[in-house]
Amino acid sequence: MTIAPPSMPEPTMPTPAQHGLLAHYAQRIKAAPHGRKTELTAECAGALGVSPGTASRWLSAGHRDLQRKRRADAGRFALTREEALAISAVWETGRAADARCRMTLKEAIDIARNDGLIRAEQTDSDSGEITRLSDSSVARAMRHYGLHPEQMQRPTAHQPLSSPHPNWLWQVDASVCVVYYLPSGGCGLCEMKKEEHYKNKPQNIEAIKDFRVIRYVATDHASGVIRVRYYPHAESGQHTAHFIAWLMAPKQSEDRRQRTEDSVVSPLSSDPFHGKPWKIMVDPGATASGTVKRFCEAMDIELIVNEAHNPRAKGQVENANWLWERKFESKLNLEKDRIIDFPTLNRLAEAYQIFFNQTFVHSRHGKTRFAAWGLITPEQLIVTAPLEQLLEIIASKREEAKVKGDLTVAFAGGRYWVKHVPGVSVGQALTLEYSPFLAGGAVAVVDGENGRRIRIPLPKVEVAGDFGFPVDAPTVGEAYKRPPETPIETNRKEVDKLLTGEKATEKAAAARARKGFVPFLGQVDPFADVRAAPKITYLPRAGTPMEAPAVDTVPRLLPVVRAARRMRDALGDAWNPETFDWLTRKYPDGVPEDELARLIAQASPTPLVAVS
Repeated sequence: MTIAPPSMPEPTMPTPAQHGLLAHYAQRIKAAPHGRKTELTAECAGALGVSPGTASRWLSAGHRDLQRKRRADAGRFALTREEALAISAVWETGRAADARCRMTLKEAIDIARNDGLIRAEQTDSDSGEITRLSDSSVARAMRHYGLHPEQMQRPTAHQPLSSPHPNWLWQVDASVCVVYYLPSGGCGLCEMKKEEHYKNKPQNIEAIKDFRVIRYVATDHASGVIRVRYYPHAESGQHTAHFIAWLMAPKQSEDRRQRTEDSVVSPLSSDPFHGKPWKIMVDPGATASGTVKRFCEAMDIELIVNEAHNPRAKGQVENANWLWERKFESKLNLEKDRIIDFPTLNRLAEAYQIFFNQTFVHSRHGKTRFAAWGLITPEQLIVTAPLEQLLEIIASKREEAKVKGDLTVAFAGGRYWVKHVPGVSVGQALTLEYSPFLAGGAVAVVDGENGRRIRIPLPKVEVAGDFGFPVDAPTVGEAYKRPPETPIETNRKEVDKLLTGEKATEKAAAARARKGFVPFLGQVDPFADVRAAPKITYLPRAGTPMEAPAVDTVPRLLPVVRAARRMRDALGDAWNPETFDWLTRKYPDGVPEDELARLIAQASPTPLVAVS
């Protein structure tokens, strides 16, 4: 018996001599026609004294490019862009309003295919066989065209905004403080559990509506200064106006602040932030109510109301809410026994925001927020009246006064010239309001050409002087530059056009927003497969009829008066007045309805009393 010698392990690296052979065979393999490469690789392995696998690995490592060639039809898809657009449009009809997708891509493909919107087929170039594209192939093609549902749900691009100086733009936002609320009576700060008080449990939200805390947050767009204040119950125009007035009013310095017994903490330093902003940005709702608009008009502040459902427009203040929850409200649970009412809560919040703004460095400008705000120039800082006078504007009401023949009006115990008010006429009713910042205190409110209300100061009759608009009023009609349109946004518009049948983007958007809008003009049948299914008639099956249960019937009793009336109508002249007495004695509880016909038959033509 012959014993084979043990096999020697193959070398892991080629020798210098083998490198030469590898280079030689690499050139031959590269130039060889299809079908000869495997044969040459085996020949190379024999020349090197190694296995074909080792030879192939050495060739791949450094002597020939074994990467797979790109297919000639790479980048081309059997699914056309028009078909992908149709599938995306069908999917769009099944998308929920909150951007969650209710319809799957497969369902959208099936509906579009069953309704004849797409073919989604490919033809074999050799055999000519036509086959349906798989769902994965359709999905890849839709990704290539930028029409896949995941791509269509990506957020819209936004344009970063800039402010030239502090107090140019303030962003204001109000939200329910979801972490804590104050119980009635101010007995302490309690935790609001999310699983108990969330939007899908309205009864629990209703139960705590009188205990909620509304957090108002404002940011100065240029410096990033964050200001916060808490108010009870709910967001309102009054709260918003009071918050803006508090932001603008000069703050007390540290030497004027007195520590009180119920204070949680005193501010670490003075509060430099104040002044009238040039613009204020808010969301639609209570923060843009009539009270806020009137106050901003009185202060000559441009109020910018964002589009609904566009949180990026106020991204800075949205981020400030997140920062405040992490850095301040996360610590309140350790202080809740000492926070007994709103003034105490606001004193603590004011102390922390002063500390925050003077301590933490902003990543955008590399300075603390108060240091950046301090770069404001005297021309840019418009100092307002104290808080008490600002609150008077909020509390003041508008009144109407008729213009007299000498072009004056009577208002607040005085007479004012109105001859400089554009378009004024004798007998006209002018809208007036009080302003504590003017010597006279009266202001006429008129509609401007661009639809924005204009406030015109009215001089007193006895006062001489040249009154007009503030020279530092912001320019009306400034607009923000929109970002360039992305392919996804273009696709969305094309989907809208396909859904509505409109050619213009504006008309398509208006059609989709119209009440009663029907996608595809009602021409797409999502149940085409159901209607096209073969009709099957099933033979009736033999069965046993159900036996109805026996029911005891009790005749209905008619009141004696009603029974007598019916007998009188049936008998006519044969009616005997004594019949009523007889019925009363015979049937004291009522006449059975099924016996009434027998009584009538017996009583005609002879009187009923003769019947025993």
